[in-house]
Amino acid sequence: MSSELCSATFSIFSCDSEIIAGMQKFAELTDQAKEALEARDTQRLCDLMNANFDLRRSLYGDEVIGETNVRMIELARQFGSSSKFPGSGGAVIGICSDPQELPRLRATFQEEGFVFCQIIPRPESPPASPRCSPVSASPPPENPAQPPNGTDDALGPNNQEDTQTKASDELTN
Repeated sequence: MSSELCSATFSIFSCDSEIIAGMQKFAELTDQAKEALEARDTQRLCDLMNANFDLRRSLYGDEVIGETNVRMIELARQFGSSSKFPGSGGAVIGICSDPQELPRLRATFQEEGFVFCQIIPRPESPPASPRCSPVSASPPPENPAQPPNGTDDALGPNNQEDTQTKASDELTN
């Protein structure tokens, strides 16, 4: 599982046991988050998201993470929302546990100059598949300026949503 994906990272940091233990913990958190998503256990996912950031912060420190990144996490947590980096920093993703707080959460982020994007998963979406797959196996059009026959400009081949939006919906359900 995720532990196997970290083996290359382990060899790079083989002399630092704290980093190795941290990477192992990240792998465990990832496995647990996958299970929480599959079980649709939102509270567990929120706890794991917070644990992910807390571990990153303990390993790297605020100086490396950056004042702005730490501030975004703090703002979310002021409202009881979970939060973590979706990547290596520069943005946070979270789950607002209290929908009544969402307008104030948005306003607070915007007052501090942050862009706030609300992602609303579709409740009718099926559970996440084990892997994301391409929208269509059909080859790209010969002339990229013109969509192939049978497609809509706003949608991909076969009138399907783009893969990124679909994957986002699956992960947030």
